[in-house]
Amino acid sequence: MNEEQQPLENAKPEWMQGLHDPELTEDKFLMSVKDVETLARHSVASKKTLSRKIPDRPGADATPEQINEYYKNLGRPETPDKYEVGIKVKGEEGGEVPFQIADENVDNLFRSMMHSAGVDDRGFNAALSTYLEWEGRLLDKSQNQLKTEWNVDYEKNTAIAKKFFSSLPEDLQKAVDSSFGKNPTILKLLHHLGQDAYSGSTAPESSGSGNVGGDVNQMKNRRSAILSDPAFLNRQHPNHVSVNREYDSIAEKLHKAGVLI
Repeated sequence: MNEEQQPLENAKPEWMQGLHDPELTEDKFLMSVKDVETLARHSVASKKTLSRKIPDRPGADATPEQINEYYKNLGRPETPDKYEVGIKVKGEEGGEVPFQIADENVDNLFRSMMHSAGVDDRGFNAALSTYLEWEGRLLDKSQNQLKTEWNVDYEKNTAIAKKFFSSLPEDLQKAVDSSFGKNPTILKLLHHLGQDAYSGSTAPESSGSGNVGGDVNQMKNRRSAILSDPAFLNRQHPNHVSVNREYDSIAEKLHKAGVLI
């Protein structure tokens, strides 16, 4: 290859010929500037950026308008719904789609909390990534809990729960969707309702003992009462643990009596 065929990627613009300092003559950025006018524009733009005043943090007596202006200058979007999600997940059709919290109310609450705290897009996506990781861990933990409890019946019971879930009206599916598969209590409830809907058989009568009542009918009535108890689904309720233990105890006794639970 002769001199005329040498690549010009390292060629210096004409205006750099008067420079002698090696730090300047070998600077890649300066080599990319084609003329003095362009260099001057870069210089003015840099000066404006560097001289831009970092906003002072609003004091305790700041007005909502001042606080909003402060957060706006730091990069927070104008409204919670303007956050741009940069996290991609696999969609139903196989392609990548922006991640969204399944429960619309929770999603709106999450966005509002981030916005109130003055978080910008970068911070929002960092928090959303943490939420996604937590949700995955919760799903794994819940599945392991049910696999231990249901043992060999796990696949069968889960299939019944999913079948019943798919039969629900669309609005109810949306309401349940954020918990389905992540909350063992919700999955057990769907399984119970699915068993009642698809069994089509009458439970045999038998006698028994314990605090929940003697015969199968009494236990089934008590089980229905538990499912209506607010404490059954509310993990924050002081009776949540005891009510769920009672449900599990009744379920075990009914199973031994030959009743489809």
